[in-house]
Amino acid sequence: MSPSATSTTMPEPPPSRKRRNACTKSPSLLLLLLLTHTSLCNNVHLPNPAKKPKSQPRYKDPRDGLGPYISHPGNFPPTAVIHHTPDFVYIRDLYPKSTVHCLLLPRDTTKTHLHPIEAFSDPEFLRVTKEEAGKLRKLVGAELKRLFGEQNGRDWEKEVKVGVHSNPSMNHLHVHVLSRDNHSERLKTGKHYNSFNTPFFVDLEDLPLPEEDERRGPGMEFIKSDLICWRCGMNYGNRYKQLSEHLEEEFEEWKEPGQATKKEVTPEEGSSSGGAVVVSDDVNAEADDGDETE
Repeated sequence: MSPSATSTTMPEPPPSRKRRNACTKSPSLLLLLLLTHTSLCNNVHLPNPAKKPKSQPRYKDPRDGLGPYISHPGNFPPTAVIHHTPDFVYIRDLYPKSTVHCLLLPRDTTKTHLHPIEAFSDPEFLRVTKEEAGKLRKLVGAELKRLFGEQNGRDWEKEVKVGVHSNPSMNHLHVHVLSRDNHSERLKTGKHYNSFNTPFFVDLEDLPLPEEDERRGPGMEFIKSDLICWRCGMNYGNRYKQLSEHLEEEFEEWKEPGQATKKEVTPEEGSSSGGAVVVSDDVNAEADDGDETE
């Protein structure tokens, strides 16, 4: 047999083999084919690439819930983060205890994990925080004006309280800036109410506190004290349901024109009276719980 008769060329691989090799060389193509085949066979819907996957929790302890707002405020929509600077963040409280309830979050890493009484013992830090709280208070007042009207020049800023809790429920330093009306579906318990309407709520203007001040303690005795209407001084004991119904009536009166002359009852007045307190005069009364957790 002649050499020319015996020499042959390698046969071409079958088409199917070529396709397999192409898929092997391109893993992304193979993965796409497998996913498509699986979805068609098992009626599985692939994730819509236009939809963002559900975000994972940014923290393990609910008490750390304010941390992400402080570290990455730009990740949140304007409905959550109102304003932020390198030093402070303004947010809406996730569980508001009044018609308008905001939080001021300092971003100073040397202060943010301190108890407010300790953090605000620093005169300069307290000064800049008061200044920033004043700006947020104006915003809250403006929102009240938008909601309820000008009412012949009613000073809505006088209806805003600014302060901290003597025993905060959240780990990060924060200041409450909220309207005084105590009107919210999130105000559900006597604990919620008393945390804003007893000395448990420390007015920012009262800081720094003297060493002997009772508000330096945990303040749980205030939380457990009688429920006293912030506006008329009626003592409801531990009957929160009855107080809640009464608060609805007080809210309807408070938001109407001509009510700016009725001042709120201080915690001392209400607790000592055991009943109604007669109040009058136009005063810039300040005072009043509920954080990002319920």
